[in-house]
Amino acid sequence: MTNKKISSLTNLRMLALDMIQKANSGHPGIVLDAAPMIYVLYRNHLVSNPKEPEWPNRDRFVLSAGHGSALLYAALHMFGFNLKLSDLKKFRQLNSKTPGHPEYGIVPGVDATTGPLGQGLAMAVGMAISEKHASDLVNTDSIKVVDHYTYVLCGDGDLMEGISHEAASLAGFLKLNKLIVLYDSNHVSLDGDLDRESIDNVEKRFVSYGWNYITANGNDIDDINRSIIMAKKSTDKPSIIECNTTIGVGAPKAGTHLVHGSALSEEDYNATRAFYKWNMPPFYCDSKNVASLSKIMKDRFAKRKVRTDTEIEKLKKYDTQNFLRLKQLAKPQFDFIDRMPRYNTNTKVSGRDAIKQCIEYTESKCINVLGGSADVAASTKAYNSKSGNFNSNCGEANNLVYGVREFASAAIANGIMLSGTFKCYTSTFLAFSDYMKPAIRLAAIQKIPSIFVFTHDSIAVGEDGPTHQPIEQIMGLREIPNVNVIRPTDSNEVISAWKEALESKFTPTILVLSRQPIPVITRGNCLKYGGYVIGKIKKESSGVLIGTGSEVQVLMQAQKKLLEKNLQVSVVAIPSFTNFDHQSINYRNTVLPNKIQKRLSLEAGTTLGWEKYVGLKGITLGVNEFGKSGTPEDIQKFYEISSNAVVNKYLNHFEYIK
Repeated sequence: MTNKKISSLTNLRMLALDMIQKANSGHPGIVLDAAPMIYVLYRNHLVSNPKEPEWPNRDRFVLSAGHGSALLYAALHMFGFNLKLSDLKKFRQLNSKTPGHPEYGIVPGVDATTGPLGQGLAMAVGMAISEKHASDLVNTDSIKVVDHYTYVLCGDGDLMEGISHEAASLAGFLKLNKLIVLYDSNHVSLDGDLDRESIDNVEKRFVSYGWNYITANGNDIDDINRSIIMAKKSTDKPSIIECNTTIGVGAPKAGTHLVHGSALSEEDYNATRAFYKWNMPPFYCDSKNVASLSKIMKDRFAKRKVRTDTEIEKLKKYDTQNFLRLKQLAKPQFDFIDRMPRYNTNTKVSGRDAIKQCIEYTESKCINVLGGSADVAASTKAYNSKSGNFNSNCGEANNLVYGVREFASAAIANGIMLSGTFKCYTSTFLAFSDYMKPAIRLAAIQKIPSIFVFTHDSIAVGEDGPTHQPIEQIMGLREIPNVNVIRPTDSNEVISAWKEALESKFTPTILVLSRQPIPVITRGNCLKYGGYVIGKIKKESSGVLIGTGSEVQVLMQAQKKLLEKNLQVSVVAIPSFTNFDHQSINYRNTVLPNKIQKRLSLEAGTTLGWEKYVGLKGITLGVNEFGKSGTPEDIQKFYEISSNAVVNKYLNHFEYIK
């Protein structure tokens, strides 16, 4: 390559370094050592359009080592994306387009929010799954409409995180050959040299997973380019390219952890500039280089666009069925859920059975949904028994078999959602949602409507004991901003909750479902309000019983017993705190009248958080300790999850209130 192109690389390094110096905050080590990888990827391979950054058949790039964000922002600017020098100068400043770690939706060209190490790699696996699923649905042997790559840049820290093992293992099993990982192998972590904490043989590890393993000189752009070309030739394996680098190359403390996580001193900054023979003012960016790099990116995209449009026309002409599938992928519609048969009120149906029927009904009507469970599909029933399992030989199938990989399954689902083609759900027991919580949080931050199906929602799990009985999980999940936790009252409300999850645009949905059958007592049409009076009475109410899920039926039984004592008490179901809290004050006051102070809540979990609904004089019933092993009936009796217990608590507590 010519000196001019090397100059562009130096410009990229210095521009990113200037961002860190001005902010006096950031990670110069990765900016200096990983710049050649980013430069080669954007200069020679990545297909994306700065003017149409959401185009479906573009390549995806995930900076899993999100602390290198300055390098990504500098590259986006130099390759023509909508990021100005003035934006780069606001790096890590409040409300800027260049936050400390890449944030999806803030600036075009950022395909995923990263920073929590390992999750970027797992989300990229999800993107590669999405590409394979879509391509197997619409492509033919001779027509390739869906055909793009997912690239990742990760570091040693990413590969130490447990989620990387889960995700990489699954990617190898699925033979996701359109997934290419650039591994910045600098042998240094934040606190010191890598050999203080790891003796992993990364090559043997990934080869055992079924990956191609390629090595390159991380400071040699020609070697990096050769390695990416080699990886793109793979037909049956994902590829990882170990780019051997020196962290902070060119800086006085290069090769040590001292250049990892803070801005260089003024002396070291000047020495680094001298090493690269860079005498331009801060934030200098050669306009000719920017124009040239932007044109390269634009021209490469134009070729992909022409080819894709040509393939679409061929599909339209020669394969009507697959063309219709392509149209459905582009514009999903979920209004058919309204026509799903409702359950009769004289039946009992578990939440997990209801969600299975929702999934199968949905997938019989559209191709826009896929998902699976973390090796508990037989128990959660969150799968489609009429479909096969997605694998390397059957990319059309809807069931994702994640194995015992809860954390990765949630992050992979996020990656599938980020691809923009499919709605994706993942499932496990509610008690194990803790394994997924970091990915749920990242879904909420990214404002992507991933769906998390958690069954076995209470101590009614029974004999499996306290390790499998959720106590604090529901309320903990409710505390995550921008997450809608729904614990349906019955199976009809499961249908409504599923529809709401499918139609959500910016908010992840968590469905909390029962293992045991629950009586059908609703028509499922009040969920949009979040909370509503379900057990109405003829006279004016003097008290309110409030609950969710399977406990609502307990409250209905308690209401009947209190009415026999001439106590007028209504029952309120609040399946979604989020939906209810979004209602008007007037509506909430009709459900929970301010003048009524006799309020009792019941939920088979921690009581913390219910105070906002029962008020200062109310009482919260639940389970504030870990459960026990025994039959569901005995455990519920032990923890007083019964109508008799509710009646006694209500009478004793509110005896003094007139």
